[in-house]
Amino acid sequence: MSLEQQYKSYLAAANAHDWATLATFYHPTISLNDETIPNTKLLGRLGELATATPQIQWTPDLIVCDEAKGIVAAKLQFEGTNAAWTHVGEMVFYQWTDGKISKIWNQFKPASKQS
Repeated sequence: MSLEQQYKSYLAAANAHDWATLATFYHPTISLNDETIPNTKLLGRLGELATATPQIQWTPDLIVCDEAKGIVAAKLQFEGTNAAWTHVGEMVFYQWTDGKISKIWNQFKPASKQS
């Protein structure tokens, strides 16, 4: 399976809020913006986000993969509801090692809300 296909499967699991499947994409420890954390902490954060923002969905505007280096870069939009409809942009880079995500660097565009 290509890196792009793996990444799309990863996004599908995230969009399904299937945390058990999502966990299979991560190394036991992950570097998140240069902070090393257990994958359970990242999964917990994603679960909290989904609880606070029901129906959250991540949609890629752009995916660029370097198979040789195991890097995926993506421009994502994610939307969901809390008190209002929320829309957030994210630029994210993933380092894949041995078929699993080992490093993530991301930066968010401020949320826009609609009542």
